[in-house]
Amino acid sequence: MEIKNEVVTEDPLEKGLRKILNFGHTIGHAVESYSLSKDKKPLTHGEAIAIGMVCEGFLSAKYCNLTEDELNDLSRYIISIYPKYNIKEKSFDALISLMQSDKKNEEGHILFSLLEKIGHCTFNCKVTDKDILASLNYYNSL
Repeated sequence: MEIKNEVVTEDPLEKGLRKILNFGHTIGHAVESYSLSKDKKPLTHGEAIAIGMVCEGFLSAKYCNLTEDELNDLSRYIISIYPKYNIKEKSFDALISLMQSDKKNEEGHILFSLLEKIGHCTFNCKVTDKDILASLNYYNSL
């Protein structure tokens, strides 16, 4: 909480540094919204963001040089804490659509906060829909 407070204090209007707090939230919010509308027992916010963190960790490895070891550590740790959720392939188009309406997007691009390494995040990363779908499949493969 101290670190979050420092980041929010430094960037109260979320114009730069504060965007790093969104790691896991682009995919996580889409999964959460979908689950709330479709599941009898919807995911909690934390469960959905954890899924997003694994998926966005995958994207971090592809776009920001997160190492395979770091991705594996991140994925194993999160899966050890949160129950596995089956992201149904039939939901993938709806999830992309939900991500396209995310408030963090700019100029029609889905933007992500991604890890360069554990503890170091960058933001405003553009990612292809194909790679987003690959990240969902990665999560399901665990």
